[in-house]
Amino acid sequence: MEKDVSYGIIPLTKNDLGFWKLYLVKHKNGDFWGFPKGHKETHESEVDAAKRELFEETKLPIKRVLEKEPLLEKYQFKNHDGTDISKTVHYYLAEVDSEIKPVLQSEEILDGGWFKPEEAIERITFDEGKRLCEQVIGKLRTIA
Repeated sequence: MEKDVSYGIIPLTKNDLGFWKLYLVKHKNGDFWGFPKGHKETHESEVDAAKRELFEETKLPIKRVLEKEPLLEKYQFKNHDGTDISKTVHYYLAEVDSEIKPVLQSEEILDGGWFKPEEAIERITFDEGKRLCEQVIGKLRTIA
């Protein structure tokens, strides 16, 4: 089984009433809803790779990373040639500037949108992503 590691940002913003919203993207490869992510380049730190991937896929600028330690999403799948892949994605919680309208990278992203956490769980395609979103909700209760 091959191993694959990616890095992503869970984009968050607070609305006028102080409630958090999450930004989800619909990935073209696999046609699924989840968070922006991608592979690290040789010279990058993990968090820099996550920031770059967010910006490439959405053009959303980060105001601040909310926690130093990432949340992990782990799953297995078969790629297009039938190879078994064990995937780990390191996600960093980050507040982004919601005043900026996202510009989606058409080569990789089909759609995107802001969702309340409970709506995000419903929208996310895979169970692993839903569990990740539940962890995010728990973390948001402690973040100012």
